[in-house]
Amino acid sequence: MNPVNSNQNIKITSGICLREESKGLRKSIERYAQARNYINLISFALAGNTYSACGMNMIYDKDFFIRKSGFIPQYAISCNQEDYFVHRHSTKTNTAMVLNEHSFVWLPKYDSFSTFVRMRVAESFSHKVLAMKDRFLLTLNPLAAFLFYTFAGVLLVMGFPWQYIVVAVLVKWISQIVIYKKCTNRLTIKKGWFFVPFMEIFFFFFDAVIKLKTLFYRKKEKKIRWDK
Repeated sequence: MNPVNSNQNIKITSGICLREESKGLRKSIERYAQARNYINLISFALAGNTYSACGMNMIYDKDFFIRKSGFIPQYAISCNQEDYFVHRHSTKTNTAMVLNEHSFVWLPKYDSFSTFVRMRVAESFSHKVLAMKDRFLLTLNPLAAFLFYTFAGVLLVMGFPWQYIVVAVLVKWISQIVIYKKCTNRLTIKKGWFFVPFMEIFFFFFDAVIKLKTLFYRKKEKKIRWDK
């Protein structure tokens, strides 16, 4: 599990934290959210640009952690401490994400959908400390998907042959399902891949609501924990 022991350059090591599944529609929503989150995290890490990690399954090099003053610099910041620490101090060579049978931690399922929403709000606050480049890159995929559906709808209204539009949408959905299924198999998330296109559309609106909620939290309410 711990590359720190075998590579002295690695100072931060992160595993995977997954939630036990709820029931019904909640299960599909929560499963898609955590799969999308880790696909982003792992993709950025492979590109040498780790922007966050799961604080409940991490290892720090002790000397490195103390030298960087631990979490002290971010006590007054309204975000999760681990996110801010990783974002500030991770580099292409000092951070590793581990995906094997020993690197997974299973957390209890959310006790209610409102708890899940609160965690999404916490994530939204955490992303505010990211560099502009990282925030821009994280919005590219949902933005491209939104523009795709908007453009398809405009073409349909303008009388463009619907057969071509249907083919384009089907090609997108099939490619998306295949890629998602391959990625989630590595994350031991075996089900739900068929509903990915519908979850993507749902999260256009869901994420918009989350962004609105972050605007109405008072300053004293912004310290939201992931592990509650």
